[in-house]
Amino acid sequence: MKKRNLKIWLIKVGEQLPIENNRKMRTALLAEELLDRGASVLWWTSTFDHFKKKWLFPNDKEITLDNGLKIMALKGCGYRRNFSLFRFIDHRILARKFKSICRKMEKPDIIISANPPYDLANEAIDFAKERDIPIIIDIRDQWPEIFLEYMPRFLRSVARVALGTEFRMNKYVLKEADCLTSMTETILKWGLECAGREKTDFDKVFYLGGERMEESPRSTKIESLEKYLKGKFVVVFVGTFGMIYNPSILVDVARRFTNEAIVFVLGGDGIYFQEVKKKAEMLTNVMLTGWLQQSDIAALLKLAHVGAIPNRERFAAFPNKVFVYISGGLPIISSCQGELKKMIEDYKIGLNYGPGDADALEECIRYFLKNPEIYSEYRERTRNLFETKFDSEIIYNSFADHIEHVVERRKYG
Repeated sequence: MKKRNLKIWLIKVGEQLPIENNRKMRTALLAEELLDRGASVLWWTSTFDHFKKKWLFPNDKEITLDNGLKIMALKGCGYRRNFSLFRFIDHRILARKFKSICRKMEKPDIIISANPPYDLANEAIDFAKERDIPIIIDIRDQWPEIFLEYMPRFLRSVARVALGTEFRMNKYVLKEADCLTSMTETILKWGLECAGREKTDFDKVFYLGGERMEESPRSTKIESLEKYLKGKFVVVFVGTFGMIYNPSILVDVARRFTNEAIVFVLGGDGIYFQEVKKKAEMLTNVMLTGWLQQSDIAALLKLAHVGAIPNRERFAAFPNKVFVYISGGLPIISSCQGELKKMIEDYKIGLNYGPGDADALEECIRYFLKNPEIYSEYRERTRNLFETKFDSEIIYNSFADHIEHVVERRKYG
């Protein structure tokens, strides 16, 4: 591996830090690859844990992990719900703090800023332009466009006007970046349309990917379930019990399998956790594990047969959990639309059903139950797809190459 002594800033809030056995996600995996290449990496983030809704540090905090990754965590106001005024305020506070602190530091060779939050990315763009620093905007979600999906149709045009400042800020961020990257073709295309420009050779897609889970670390939480799960067909959901991916429908479907050798394991937490827990109280074939650490997820995937993605609306989503399931070789049962739906169909790594359609979801599960040989074929194709396309080592090696190419283009023209 060639060594490059680049100074690199990564800007991303709302993603788990690689501490306390947390699952490594996009920023952490990219940071590891860059560190292996000899880069000095600073990750700007928040002191607030977006997933667990708790404070990691009481105040602004700068730390260095054992692998050399430096983290600058800024304190906002926190929030209880993902879609809330307090989250909006929290991101504004972080952006203002970044604006003040970054100008007191030695400038980096390049900045890779996630978008959203676009207010923080906006300050990163301004700083990059001021100091002549190349900046890549990595589009993670379709903010503020997605906000409109949660409003009645007759209010959306009014809401778009009310959010005019947010839409203009987002367009500025996407337009002024040296290049755009994203997790899917759909989101990259959306970003280019918002920016009002054509795609160049430097605008690229790097899927989220997942880490290999060949060896399953010991997990006392999952070990306690192992005896009960043995010999049963296991459907898993891993993630946040939120507005978009609410596993409540899995409880509804579980009622139809009460006398069969099938178990639904729902791993995670969120605003709908108590609601789902109450709904599943009398069911012996539904197990709620609470929040899972990386070792727990790896151990659970070893015992599971399929991974479920119960999207409540007709969104063209492509959630992180796709790559969690694929890394464990699990075929997917999904109600997501758009690119993920097409990928499942094209590669034959799972089954699609309509959002909220419990009958269709039951049918998908029964199809795998009744056809073990066909299920095995789906599982083998899923494993092969991970090995050839979605292994994080492949993805983030390419992403790191791209970052170096962007620096070279700015330096040498």
